Amino acid sequence: MSDTTPASLRWTYWLIAVLALLWYAMSGLNFFVQMDAEVLSKMPESHRAIVEGRPAWATLGFAVAAIAGIMGCLALLLRRSIAIRLFVISLVGVLVTMIHTIVVAMTKHSFSGSDIMMMIVSPILVAILLIVFALRARSRGWIR
Repeated sequence: MSDTTPASLRWTYWLIAVLALLWYAMSGLNFFVQMDAEVLSKMPESHRAIVEGRPAWATLGFAVAAIAGIMGCLALLLRRSIAIRLFVISLVGVLVTMIHTIVVAMTKHSFSGSDIMMMIVSPILVAILLIVFALRARSRGWIR
């Protein structure tokens, strides 16, 4: 196989890969920021309730989602098909984390529509879309 970029590989591939990396980098940063008690104390009560009450399995899911997502994006940038598996692992981590978040959101606090969209729907949607994108990239020969 040749390491040259196929003619059909457009600039949008690179844009999506870089934007996805930024998304997951922010997710990783968010994970570490939530571990800081001072930062946590400045969050709204509803957000603190999610973080402070998060069990170890949900915290592990968050870490797995962020790390696998970052690695998946790097694999996209390196044009490696392992990105697909990494994005699937990331989606599983997101879903594990969201189980806890949804339970807290539905039982303990009222969240606005924008909160639900940002905290629950967006991570799931991005993870699914990146799996679809990576599968499409593999079928077009953009990743190997």
